[in-house]
Amino acid sequence: MGRFPDPNERNMAMARGLQAFVLRPGLWFLLWMALEGALFMLLAQKWGLGTVLLAAICKSALGLFALVWLTGRSLLKVSAPGFGLIQLERLGTGMMLALTLMMPGFVLSLFGLALLAPGLRSAIIRRAAPPPQRDDVIDLEPGEWREIPTRETRLPPDAPNRP
Repeated sequence: MGRFPDPNERNMAMARGLQAFVLRPGLWFLLWMALEGALFMLLAQKWGLGTVLLAAICKSALGLFALVWLTGRSLLKVSAPGFGLIQLERLGTGMMLALTLMMPGFVLSLFGLALLAPGLRSAIIRRAAPPPQRDDVIDLEPGEWREIPTRETRLPPDAPNRP
């Protein structure tokens, strides 16, 4: 007799193991640090250490400037008449990009730049937003409705085939 006699039990155990891996923030942090170190070493070999450090400082300063500018702009825009959800989405995306640029390192900045892709932005918004409420749907309690049997539709007889 094996440890996992049932294949479904084995699948569930693998799913629990994968879920435990995904939910461990320490492992994700180590992976992020390993990526940052590898990218930093690669860029330092290509451009030189001073250039990479200067680029990191300039990137963070640009992110700070963009965050301050977008925050002031959002305060002016939100209070203006005609402010729509699409403008809020653009401001939020800009602020996320500014925050990722402010962070030290280059990996988060690459993820922030990926937010500029409209397809990724819409996928994130679709995933985060609650499903829209429909006005044409009415919720009824079980005692407030009854089922109407459907009638089978009759098709007319086939027309004779003519040459």
